[in-house]
Amino acid sequence: MNLIQSVSIRCFRSIRDGQLENVDAFCVLSGLNNSGKSNFLRALNAFFNGVVERGNPIEIDRDYFRPEVRAKKKKVIRITVHFKLPKEFKFRSKLENVESLLTREFRITKEWKRGEPEPLIYLNDSEDPVGAEEKQKVHAFLGLISFRYIPNRVIPTEIILHEQLALRDVLVRRLARFKNAAGKIFKGIEETSEALVSELSKSIRKIGPDIEQIRLATAKSLADLAFRFGYRLRENGVEIEEGEQGSGMQSLLMFQTLHLIDQDYFQQFGWKQAAIWAVEEPESSLNTAMEVQVADFLSRISGSERLQVIATTHSDLMIQHAKGGYYVDKILIPQTKIKQSVATKKPFTDLLDMSCKFGVTRWVNPILYYPSNALVLVEGKTDRDFLTRALFCKGIFLSYKIVCLEDLTTRPDKGGVDTLKSYIKANADAIKSRLPSAPVIVVLDWDAAKKASEFEKTLGKANSFHVVAWDETKANPSLDRSFRGIERFFSDRLIEQAEKMNGNLIARKANGIRSIQGDDVSTLKGILAEIVTKDLQSGDLVFADSFITELHRMASLVPPA
Repeated sequence: MNLIQSVSIRCFRSIRDGQLENVDAFCVLSGLNNSGKSNFLRALNAFFNGVVERGNPIEIDRDYFRPEVRAKKKKVIRITVHFKLPKEFKFRSKLENVESLLTREFRITKEWKRGEPEPLIYLNDSEDPVGAEEKQKVHAFLGLISFRYIPNRVIPTEIILHEQLALRDVLVRRLARFKNAAGKIFKGIEETSEALVSELSKSIRKIGPDIEQIRLATAKSLADLAFRFGYRLRENGVEIEEGEQGSGMQSLLMFQTLHLIDQDYFQQFGWKQAAIWAVEEPESSLNTAMEVQVADFLSRISGSERLQVIATTHSDLMIQHAKGGYYVDKILIPQTKIKQSVATKKPFTDLLDMSCKFGVTRWVNPILYYPSNALVLVEGKTDRDFLTRALFCKGIFLSYKIVCLEDLTTRPDKGGVDTLKSYIKANADAIKSRLPSAPVIVVLDWDAAKKASEFEKTLGKANSFHVVAWDETKANPSLDRSFRGIERFFSDRLIEQAEKMNGNLIARKANGIRSIQGDDVSTLKGILAEIVTKDLQSGDLVFADSFITELHRMASLVPPA
């Protein structure tokens, strides 16, 4: 979910004038210690909850831009959040006037001044603060959002304990079916709690193979009804409280619990419509295997239409699983000797490179990116974009990554299958070190299918590497072999659109078969790539569907039917 589109912060702690532009569903802020990453999260906590940290409301003298805190000037802290409401975001009955005021895309600014008991609120570009009635409507909107700030030094079990009333409410709401069967109420509590944590239990067992079971500690009798919620993990036949587990297991339990509660809020119409998590270094105290699990979990849950995650990190794994990221650094303000924290948005590979260069994260061979997911490697951007769009059209959620050589390395001038083969050969040892559950799957064009054996010889019998090729016999019969690459599997509708844009590129033979001159292939590829990006439809997959279905099965590690 991209509920927050951008954030603007003025004169808050180490940030004199900072922005987070084009905020993604799961975005990370990477940077060295003391660069000011957490101040972006604290500013958001002040905006939504009125506190910088739990128990510490925003204070001008403490939280104003630190290098100028003693300057004799009027001190104002100003935070602006640009919202764009997804279609799933609904205003409950009697809040229609709130939606009328705000519409579906708007900016809210809060401004703190010394001596003012509450911040002033501004809408969009207005220079005048809203009145009491409009302020109440803004608060009603913000009340529909659950904003969670999770500091790095938090103890996970304390978070779980703090949320026990919310967990209890979740359970009680799900017990409604037992309301007329008092004698079965405690059996109902047990059954409902088991269903409640079933997915959580699967995740825990995946990263803790010694864990046999996880359950909620719930009431067994009337005498026990005023119970405290907690988890019980069964190991070697003995149940252990969550507090006796390692800090890594506690962290995963904490994130899973918060998600479970927020999901239930969403299901109660009008109560909460969205959640935003601001998390400091979610990788803290985690070993690599569990770090992958948490990174993957945050990536997956932020793929919903109701949850957005913004996290600070020193982890290359968090960067790899994020949907966007920023590098935060302290830079000199022009014509001064004062430094401020600045967040600069970076493409995924640039953020990893910069984080590694300055010692924030370790260096990782790009072929080892996404260690918990299969890596589908195609020859070029056109193939990558078509497959990604095609799977979206089929309504398939990708649990794997589709990349091309340009995503993994600076591509040499000469591209094609030979360049791909050279890359695989040069990185054979790294590929062999990937888990069989997260293999590299190389996709070859139909005209390079005969070279599949050459790729396989390079890796031997490594079970972390597979090669597949498009089947020429399934190609569009109205396109001859002059249509090189993936475009030969495009539908007639896509080809006809390209003809309308440039009718001189494609010729028709007497039998109606289309062909193209060699010099025009790259031009046609560019036109078709643009059409695919803007207008690919499920009906356009008629010739590609069987291959895409099989590729998805392989990449998802689904056994054949």
